Amino acid sequence: NIREYWSRSHDEYKKGLLYSKTGEKAEMAVKHFKHAIEIYPDHAMALEQLGILTYSGKGVEISNDHAIDYLRRAVGIDPTLEDATLFLAMALGNQNKIDDSEYFFKRAINLDRHKETALSFYGEYLARWGKSDEIERRIK
Repeated sequence: NIREYWSRSHDEYKKGLLYSKTGEKAEMAVKHFKHAIEIYPDHAMALEQLGILTYSGKGVEISNDHAIDYLRRAVGIDPTLEDATLFLAMALGNQNKIDDSEYFFKRAINLDRHKETALSFYGEYLARWGKSDEIERRIK
């Protein structure tokens, strides 16, 4: 039954989270997050963490493409996931998918908790894309 799968999946997620917070055993975190989504493929928070670790290359080979896959799935399931939204914006920006990246940066800013962080990263990408007018508009 779905409750049992969710519960088992969430146990794996919590184990992964403990490993990822220590920073020493990122490979173990990845292992537990992957196991969580094997048990329950729609565990948005496990997908979010896998996407972030894959984006940064912690515990797993760095892969912008795989990070985007994980993060899109996470945000598709739970659009309120702030970190997934912000990292998805950056990953898309790295691929010069400017329209998609801007969309997710704006969503990350609107999610609020990381408003300053999201704004600073968005400004960095706007500068990369040569959109100085947008930077000036945001500053005013």
